[in-house]
This record gives sequence, structure tokens and C-alpha cells, in this order.
Amino acid sequence: MRLGTKILGLVLLPIAGIIVIVSYGAMQLNAGATGTEALYSKQFLPLVNRDMPRIQALSNGIQSLQIAMVHAYRVQSAERQALITTSEEESAAVEQTHAREIAALHAAVDKAAAAFSDEQKKSIESFATKAADWEKNSRKVLDYAKNPEKLTYARKISQGSASKTFDETLAALGVLAGELNASIDKAIASAENSK
Repeated sequence: MRLGTKILGLVLLPIAGIIVIVSYGAMQLNAGATGTEALYSKQFLPLVNRDMPRIQALSNGIQSLQIAMVHAYRVQSAERQALITTSEEESAAVEQTHAREIAALHAAVDKAAAAFSDEQKKSIESFATKAADWEKNSRKVLDYAKNPEKLTYARKISQGSASKTFDETLAALGVLAGELNASIDKAIASAENSK
């Protein structure tokens, strides 16, 4: 062999090796991209398009129920404030607060209801019944508190039946939040199983 051929062989052999390594790397990158695209379209997109909006709606429902609980406490606060009002102006302001907070409580529960399944909506009906009993007792406290002769009865109702039905109403809100929380757990488990 001639010297030129040997040099040419020494130069071409590493170049051929580099071409083989680069070709193999390109094939691996292409296979990885295809696998990543399949992972993205089969697992990630369904999670984002189907599961995440449902989980977010359920989470928003829980948040609305927490807001409803805040309004329930404000209603109870207005009821207790009615027991110590001394003027008609204060009494009127307390009544406005009471009515506004009851309306806000129901608006928050109605907003949360959008996240409930048809089966779970039965629990909302149970809440509505308990809330109606509580509102009736709370309203009675406000009415009796206006009359100094009935103030003792107003206090007894506030500490008795109104307090009991308030606790039942809060428990019903807790049940509603628990059902939404269980739905979130199911949605997450479903997302995990669909991988």
C-alpha cells in the first residue's frame, strides 16, 4: 500500500465512525421525540383537558362552601348583636346585615352547587332544610329582641334552638364540602389510573 492510501484510510475511518455515531444519535433523538409526543398526547393532554377542569371546578365549589360558612358566622353574629342593640337604628342595621349575609350564604351555596353531581344534589336539599330551620329560629331572635319584654325569650332561643340549628347548618355545609373533597380524590385517582 502506498503512503497516500494509508493516510486516506486513517482519515476516512474516524470520519466514518463519527458519521455512524451522529446517525445513531439522530435516530435516538427522533425515537425520543416520538415517545415524548405520544406521552404528551395520550397522558398529558387528557389530564389537562378533562381532569384538571373538573378538579378545579370541585376546588372552586369547596372554596364557595367555605365562604358560605363565613356568611353563616356573620348571620349568627348579627343575631347575637340584635340581643344587645339599644336603638331602632342599630336594630335596623342589624336586620339589614342579617338579611344580606343570609342572601350571601345562599348565593355561595348556589355557586358551589354547580360542582355537584346529580346524586350529590340531594345533600344540598338536606342543607336547605336545615338552613331554613336555622333562619326561622334566627329570625325569631331578631323579632323578639326588638321587644324588651321578649328579650329573655330571644336570648333563650339564641342559646337554644337557634344555636342548635346553626350547628346543624354548619355540619350540613361540612358534609357538602366533604362530598366535593371525595369527588376531588376520585378525579385524581381516575387521572392516576389513566396513565
